[in-house]
Formats: sequence, C-alpha cells, structure tokens
Amino acid sequence: GKFQPLVTIGLALGWVVFLFFIFNRALGWVVDTAWWGRKLTKDTALVYMISGMLISCIVTDAIGVHSALGAVLYGVALPTSVKHDVLVQIDALNRALFLPIFFGTAGLKVNLHEASVALFSVFGLQMGAVLIGQLASIILCRFVFKMSWTSSVTIYTYLISKGIVEILVATVLVKKDVISEKTYDALIMMALLCTALCKPLGLVIQALTGDENKCYELVPIEERP
Repeated sequence: GKFQPLVTIGLALGWVVFLFFIFNRALGWVVDTAWWGRKLTKDTALVYMISGMLISCIVTDAIGVHSALGAVLYGVALPTSVKHDVLVQIDALNRALFLPIFFGTAGLKVNLHEASVALFSVFGLQMGAVLIGQLASIILCRFVFKMSWTSSVTIYTYLISKGIVEILVATVLVKKDVISEKTYDALIMMALLCTALCKPLGLVIQALTGDENKCYELVPIEERP
C-alpha cells in the first residue's frame, strides 16, 4: 500500500536500533564477561559471527532493503573486542574468494555485445561527472584543510574509486527497474575504470613528487616519520 515505504523505513530503523543498542551490548557482555563466552575458541566464535551476519542479511532482505545493508550494519555493530579476530580470520578468504565472485557476478550482468553509441555516451557523461566533480576535493583539501598539493591530489584519486559501492547501488537500482540495463552497463564500466585508475594515478603522483604514497596530514603528528 501507500504506507509500505514508511513501514520499510521504520522496520529498518528498528533493526538498526536492535543491532547497536541491544545486540552490541549483549555480545560484548558475552565475550568480555560471561565464562562460557571467554572459553569460546576463535574458530567457534567466527562461526557464530558469520551466522549472525547471515541472519542480519535475511532480516534486512525480508524488511525490503538490500541484504548487503544487513551485512554492513552487522559488521559495524560488532563489539570492538571481537572485530580484530574476525577480520584476521576472514580477510584473506574475502580477498581471495568473495571479492572476485562479487565482481565476477557483476561482470556477468554486463552485455557489451549490444553496445551502442547511447551506451558509450552515457558512460562518457558519467566519467566526466566523476572526474570533474571530484575536483572540488582537491580545492577543499588544499585551501580549506591546508594540505599539500600531493596529498590533495592523492585523496582525489581515492575518491574517484567507485568499486564495490557503485556496483552494489547499480545492482539494486536495476533490479528495482529504476534504471535501464544500458545505464547499468555504463555504470559498471565507469565503476571498474575509476577503480582501476586509482593505483596507477597514485603511483604517478608518487613518481612525480618523490613523496611516499601517504597523506601525512591525515596521520597524527606523533606517528609521522
């Protein structure tokens, strides 16, 4: 009905409140205080963490928002005391298996065999909007935050990287018929190209300036070399 969007938003906010104010504190108590929580091995704890993430995905999908939002919210809501161990154990698996599958699946949905002038026109407009629009970041970093030109341009190269988030948003929009398949193809091409440009542009900046690829202005003074 006409109130369905409001219901969806309300349920989503309710799930956020549950994760951050009930689940977070309850799990923190189990891990740090409960005797049976302290005796859990890292492998067993990892199984529980992944199971909880899948449950969060199922809940958000049932609510009517993307399951990826449930996974992100779950990760953010995890207590700090358990985040490190979980990251150490799943980071290698994530980079070796899950990320390639994610990008591969997105690529399978792109159809360039029926490429047209319209497709490449949309792609060109999107690339121009990203590359030119993010120039404001250089101005802000240099003149507002008083960073060096090197750091300002380096941050610019990071901001044009559109990888996972862009693909996720585009996938949701095309499934909901908000955008056409041709627009989706152009968005995916733009996201992949911008992401691919990030590291080479950073290396070029490093070679031209002779500075290490690091923004010292973003690092606490006591940690700078």
